[in-house]
Amino acid sequence: MDSGGEVLFELRGRTAVLTLNRPEALNALNDVALDKLERAFDRIDAEETIRAAVITGAGGRAFTVGIDFAVLERDPDAFQRFVAQEMVCLYDRVVRLRVPVIAAVEGLAYATGAELPMCCDIAYAGEGTTFCLPDLSLGLGFASSAWKASEKLNRMRLAELAFTGAQFSAQDAYEIGLLTRVVAKGRALETALDTAEQIEGKPEMAVRVSKQAFSRGYADDWFAFLELQKDAIASADFRSSVNALLERRASSKQGG
Repeated sequence: MDSGGEVLFELRGRTAVLTLNRPEALNALNDVALDKLERAFDRIDAEETIRAAVITGAGGRAFTVGIDFAVLERDPDAFQRFVAQEMVCLYDRVVRLRVPVIAAVEGLAYATGAELPMCCDIAYAGEGTTFCLPDLSLGLGFASSAWKASEKLNRMRLAELAFTGAQFSAQDAYEIGLLTRVVAKGRALETALDTAEQIEGKPEMAVRVSKQAFSRGYADDWFAFLELQKDAIASADFRSSVNALLERRASSKQGG
């Protein structure tokens, strides 16, 4: 594990675990944290042995409560650049990352804490997790991840929560499609790692193609998806899997 700092990077098997590590600030994101996340994503994309990524928060009190407004106090212009960096280097990067990304959410999940799971491929939250989308209450427009969220969430319910800034529970988040599943309190990371381990065992190219298909959405463009599928069909994993299947079928016929 990379020790210390705003973001911890740990390899567990072939899964990269990124931990937002500012528990004293409820894991609020500052410019240093975003820079470290960006470097972590670069490493994940570069290291072919990494097959999945998990994002979680340290301390148990919060996943993250969003932007650290100390950035605004230092320099209003820097704050504008920071918001742009958050959208491009965090939300968009998670969507485009080479491997599936799983959010493991516990405690408070405000602002970025609620929006980041929308951009992940899979998201688990422990019972008792509290979500909130306070952007409008702070005078900011809610657009950071709405472009992605609208694909898989109840859009009208999301709009209600964004416009009102009301807190909502993990169960509410699950019912509108923000979460994959609600798990027992304190079990989100364990559940995420269990899922990541299952992903590790799948053929690498098939996982990569599926990640791109889920992220980009090919409901109306099957030909684009078929271009992706060619890579999986041409892979050694596919040939090996097919040969193993044919051998099992032949053995079964002989046994019959």
